[in-house]
Amino acid sequence: MKLDSFYTYNELMQELEEIEKAYPRYAKVQELTKSREGRMVPIITLADFSLSDALEKPAYYMQANIHAQEPCGTNVAMYFIYEALKSPGKLSRHIYYIVPRINPDGAERAITKRDNNIRSCLIPLDVENALMPQDIDGDGLIATMRRVNPMGNWKILNKRGIMVERRPGDTEGTFYDLFPEGYIENYTDGNIKSGERSVDLNRSYPAGWKPLPFSSDYPGQEPEIRAVLEFLTSRKNIFAGVDLHNGTSAILRPTGRTNEQLPREDRSLMKELCAKASEITGFQDFFDVPYGAVPGEKSAELPGCACDFWYEVLGLSHYTIELGNGYNSIGMKSLDILSQYGDLYGELLEKVQVYHEERGSTVFLPWKKFDHPQLGEVEVGGMIGGQAYHIFLPDMEKFAPKVCEFMFLHSEMYAKLFLGNVSSLKVADNVWRITAECMNTGKFGTQVMQGSPGHLGKIPLESRLEGGEILNKEFTRSIPQLRSMEKISLEWFVRAKTGTEITVTVSHPKAENAIAKLILE
Repeated sequence: MKLDSFYTYNELMQELEEIEKAYPRYAKVQELTKSREGRMVPIITLADFSLSDALEKPAYYMQANIHAQEPCGTNVAMYFIYEALKSPGKLSRHIYYIVPRINPDGAERAITKRDNNIRSCLIPLDVENALMPQDIDGDGLIATMRRVNPMGNWKILNKRGIMVERRPGDTEGTFYDLFPEGYIENYTDGNIKSGERSVDLNRSYPAGWKPLPFSSDYPGQEPEIRAVLEFLTSRKNIFAGVDLHNGTSAILRPTGRTNEQLPREDRSLMKELCAKASEITGFQDFFDVPYGAVPGEKSAELPGCACDFWYEVLGLSHYTIELGNGYNSIGMKSLDILSQYGDLYGELLEKVQVYHEERGSTVFLPWKKFDHPQLGEVEVGGMIGGQAYHIFLPDMEKFAPKVCEFMFLHSEMYAKLFLGNVSSLKVADNVWRITAECMNTGKFGTQVMQGSPGHLGKIPLESRLEGGEILNKEFTRSIPQLRSMEKISLEWFVRAKTGTEITVTVSHPKAENAIAKLILE
């Protein structure tokens, strides 16, 4: 496990393989799917596989690194795995499903090439003058090219070489065009276009989806997201989870609905958990503040986002944790970062650059001339990506334990069924009245979120009695749900002989089940 650098794909796969070999009783690595470029998307299951019902326990799901330049989530997920394996007693009670890197293609390009141009993945376009990002100067990285143009939209901020957008009225000085480092295909000396379409995998979930320029052609089109959808909808025991990102440090609620659109019970629970997560991690609680919106607007439009899929379709307790970026590293508060979003490529970016330089970290390549075969003389350099928007890597050592502390807390909140006052009364020859009470002592109800319209979140409980002939009830009785600290009375009339052992069971895939036995006497 490491918190001082990011995992390349090979390092990640080797680490997972070593974990599985070292902990065969508790860890199992499987292929969730293959990426577009043929890489394995791994999922690791943590459970006590020595138990016959190991995979029938309540399950917590974690995913990370859906956005290429946000790899801190992978490190935190790996940290969580090691912490869980230190306390294997937890794994006898429930399961962890962890996808430490949903997007191995994009992450590999961002980490190894430090490519600034990729959000999740890039789809080639068949257009003229298509600029294809690639390393042209042989340094192994994909940086930025600048070319002098009096009609350009960019200028140099200062001697450090940071580029800022040209403002209205700017007529003095040297102006530039900026392009990703690369070559141009189908070149006709016309206007240069992007040769690839950037797709955001977190706008590809089937909840509020819209056909936007950065979304897939349809929900779940990309193999990575399709596999996640199939996994989540087929595992009825998943009750909660998290999505790890690298925006400005924040705790984001499970849905984009406004407070007024939420049932009171859901709203209260979300508010409580956001506050608790903020208290543990020190990250900004964004329950009542729109995250990612233009200042002054109520909310940001995030169609096809994972958080809405979890809430609307699955009805689960899902939180997005933004682990921070370079602006947090220099001490900026999250609300200040969002309020000054339009200025992040100017003086504030220079502060990030200086912060890294003073600590021996590199986020900027000095500009150097290059004779481009199509564009003529250009310069290659500038801010480089792949480092979680210029986060200072040692910060991971600070927030990883705290984020994991919240996730462990969150993962213990599943419904816990308890049977009490189980008794029998003989009412006739070999006829008995069996009564019991069942209570949910967990933090969550069996229907975790009340506001989900999806049928996948509305699984009833089942109560069963075994050991006698049921006279007045069906063999299995369904109960719509049990909220936290709610209880229900159960009753059966059975035909059985004195001395018979009766077993009462109340079960739900998202709950710790309850079993009670009694002898008829």
